[in-house]
Amino acid sequence: MTRQLLIDIGNSRLKWAVMDGEAFTPAIARIHRGHSLHELLDMDFSPLSPPDQILVSCVSNTTTQEALTHWIAVHWHLRPSYIVSSRQTAGIVNGYREPHTLGSDRWAAMIAAFHQVGGPVCVIDAGTALTIDIIDEGGIHLGGMILPGIYSAQASLFSQTAMPPVIIGKMPMNQMLGNSTQECISLGIQHSLTALFVHLFTHLKHEFGRVPVCLVTGGDAPIITALLPVTAQQDPHLVLKGLAVLAANT
Repeated sequence: MTRQLLIDIGNSRLKWAVMDGEAFTPAIARIHRGHSLHELLDMDFSPLSPPDQILVSCVSNTTTQEALTHWIAVHWHLRPSYIVSSRQTAGIVNGYREPHTLGSDRWAAMIAAFHQVGGPVCVIDAGTALTIDIIDEGGIHLGGMILPGIYSAQASLFSQTAMPPVIIGKMPMNQMLGNSTQECISLGIQHSLTALFVHLFTHLKHEFGRVPVCLVTGGDAPIITALLPVTAQQDPHLVLKGLAVLAANT
């Protein structure tokens, strides 16, 4: 029975899971930005026995990827496989003109979402960047959007003021106007995203004849889900589940 280690390294967080046969065991996500990756890997991976295969989605910088590759080589004498988006795999057709330029995390999340839903699906990944991807009933990726994540958007504004960023999830969510600069920025970001989502899902309902299933992943998924005009499902392990599908197809 093959034992696989699945790793998702985003711009801020490290997530991983062990796939032992058909048993999928995810671990707690760690924030790696601003921390020593070697220390995090020592903490999480040292207790593990060497896996048979390691599959990685990494959209962080090359330094992070090199650090992971080095740790695995030193401790397990293995070389991880880093996934790259392709034209077509696991029933999904990539909508990018240059398929390899699509982020591996988005590619894995789409694969997992379509395998889970089996029909039209909207995949939202709410992290440092906010990405939206749409897949039709035949597994065709129609395209997507990329915009600043909630905290990236607020940081760009707070960087021009003397005030520190605030936690948007703890700011007002059900009012139109703010009564402080912090509230005004928070509400401005929220309402701009809400308007985008209303426009998007109105278009998708016209496109498909019904509202597609919406899956939301990423660290800010709870905040984004509250802003959506449709009922959405949160799945913090969507990228890892996509890696599991890819591993099964290799």
